[in-house]
Amino acid sequence: MTAAPATKLTVLVGIRLPEALRQRIAAVDPRLDVIDASEGWRADFARRRPLNPQEERALELFNEQLERADIYFNLGPPDHLLARAPRLKWVHLAATGIDQLLGTPLLDSPLLITYSRGVNAPQVAEAAMGLIFMLASGARRLVEQQQRHEWRTFTRVVLHGKTLAVVGMGHIGGRVARMARAASMRVIGMRRSATERTAGDEVADVIFPPSQLREMLAQADVVLIAAPLTPETQGMIGREELAALKPTAFLVNIARGQLVDEQALIDALTAGRLAGAGLDVFTTEPLPADSPLWDLPNVIISPHIAGRTDVSEEQSVDFFIGNLRRFLEGRELLNRVDRSRYY
Repeated sequence: MTAAPATKLTVLVGIRLPEALRQRIAAVDPRLDVIDASEGWRADFARRRPLNPQEERALELFNEQLERADIYFNLGPPDHLLARAPRLKWVHLAATGIDQLLGTPLLDSPLLITYSRGVNAPQVAEAAMGLIFMLASGARRLVEQQQRHEWRTFTRVVLHGKTLAVVGMGHIGGRVARMARAASMRVIGMRRSATERTAGDEVADVIFPPSQLREMLAQADVVLIAAPLTPETQGMIGREELAALKPTAFLVNIARGQLVDEQALIDALTAGRLAGAGLDVFTTEPLPADSPLWDLPNVIISPHIAGRTDVSEEQSVDFFIGNLRRFLEGRELLNRVDRSRYY
């Protein structure tokens, strides 16, 4: 439970929101002073290079705003947040994971932290299925042939009856599993909580424990990476896991780039040990211009936009408002960070 506040509260919003959405937050309670800190947050993030005078002024104002902030709502926290925001009571991250907090003092602090797990699951699942369909239909080849005005037929891959292996059966993985079943695919999945292989449920035909990841991958025609990034999952798809896949298999990653050994993936794609990959996330973002992934003909690159849609901002604000009401009423907040599991 959280203690319900009785005095004025400053809500610092680091996301650049339309005025109507910011006013929607302010309308929750007259005790709220909702401040747009988006310019300051961007200036703070840009401190790795020399700032121009406008950015310097924005950063100075941002530091003043942090000093009186009670609630912080943004995609991610600035550096040294605890020292810069002494009044802070609650941080809400408009993100589906908390990997940006790994190794920071925030996880070891008593600060109340929540995040937007599951809020954008529908659109990320749609993006994942889109990448799967694009790989199976040869979408990249079709576009390239159209650009060259070439009429060349080729054989597409049918998904009906194929096996989708979902690494991480959470909000997003579960939605993709249901969509794949609707496309008449067989679905198998890995759950962190599983200790042994079990018969399926309403989502998957078979559930595997993490200890049997390679056995699961060996059955896959398509692999979806949808697990959170934690110390346990970092690099979980390495050379041996990729070697377990069929050479005809596709890999789709809409989770975090660090879950996959990127060089091992490049080597497998280049050598023809993997048919193709649809990637929305990468080890380094933006993806460096000299990355071989750009030019591989069996790769579809998406610039980390699976969760970015025409309704993303409104979804984030609506979820935050729901939690904000709970906070003001002293009730338990949704999606509190489990520090022992890193999500």
